[in-house]
Amino acid sequence: MCAEIPACLCKQVMRRGASQPLMRRASKTGEYIMFCPSCKIRTYPSTNKQSVIAEWCGMNRPGDQQVEQLWQEKFTFQQNEPLTTNNPV
Repeated sequence: MCAEIPACLCKQVMRRGASQPLMRRASKTGEYIMFCPSCKIRTYPSTNKQSVIAEWCGMNRPGDQQVEQLWQEKFTFQQNEPLTTNNPV
């Protein structure tokens, strides 16, 4: 797991004013997600809080061209999802 939780890569990739991610827990399912309040990219939901943090750290690792490319693909995929599943928990 990362030492510090990084800001979203939208700051680098899209030149947006990214802030620190937010974590939410769904009361019905007990699943956690992390998402960027600026661009709304999010992790996969999981009941394991540490795995959500680890996913965020891996998908927002600065300075790695392959990670940036994968981030862009995930962002595009999430933007094209139906609105009913595009909202954070």
